[in-house]
Amino acid sequence: MKTKNKIIAVIIPVSLLAAAAVAYYMPNVTPEYLINRTIKYQYQIQNKTNKFIKQSEFWAYAPVPKTSNQLVDTIDSSHPYKSEYDTLGNHIQTFEIKDLAPYATKIITLTINLKMSDKANKLPLPKNSKYLLTEKNIESDNKKLRLFSSNLINESSKNKPDTLFNWVSTNIKYEGYIKDDRGALYALNKRSGDCTEYSYLFTALSRSQQMPSRVMGGYVYKEDKRLKPEDFHNWSEYYQNGKWIIADTQNKKHNTNVDSYIAFRIVSDDSNKKLGNSHRFAFSNKDIVVLLQ
Repeated sequence: MKTKNKIIAVIIPVSLLAAAAVAYYMPNVTPEYLINRTIKYQYQIQNKTNKFIKQSEFWAYAPVPKTSNQLVDTIDSSHPYKSEYDTLGNHIQTFEIKDLAPYATKIITLTINLKMSDKANKLPLPKNSKYLLTEKNIESDNKKLRLFSSNLINESSKNKPDTLFNWVSTNIKYEGYIKDDRGALYALNKRSGDCTEYSYLFTALSRSQQMPSRVMGGYVYKEDKRLKPEDFHNWSEYYQNGKWIIADTQNKKHNTNVDSYIAFRIVSDDSNKKLGNSHRFAFSNKDIVVLLQ
């Protein structure tokens, strides 16, 4: 669907904390990020009622400003927004929608220019990070899970990341898309799940072995692309030798094709208050529907 709105770039830090986050997570482009990648997508905001909606908001994750393989260059939006950054470095956009007529639809178009890398680059591990702690769906302190990971490591002569990656990628059965997150223990007990459960399990096993690890959400594209909602994917990253290494256990990709992984969210139970547990976006008014196109 086309829009006549002029595309403008609007990135507005909303606090000194946000400004500091920009400085930390978005330094000058370095030679390690040499691959140009452009992604495009639209949000379709619909008023599903016969009432005039004077004002509403919706909130969405933009691509993570910087990872070991990704650096956001520019963000162009057809609608102004405000930016904020959570403690993990996620970028949250707030769009204010005014004067939405009954049954009307508004289109917001975004174009993101990225600098990607075909190898993991060094990044500092944030102080007081949660990447070794137990969290909702990442039950790394569970006795059964800890014992299982210890036995798995003790029985293998391989290094920890390879051992955990190989076990999860070969012993968990893919169920297809599951609406609700079920977590690492579910995946371990049932030996099944979708990409989210694969990621939770690898991350929980890694943390139980004192390997900093996290779950990521985003898209896997080898070329410039218009995002498709059904392509949303979760994978894991673990921290080793100063780098975040991609471990996509569901797709059996371990530190390969890293320039294809476009991260929109670092997943944590310390969720942004506006987005809650949403993987991609949320909205303030129950009378509107937001669709990603």
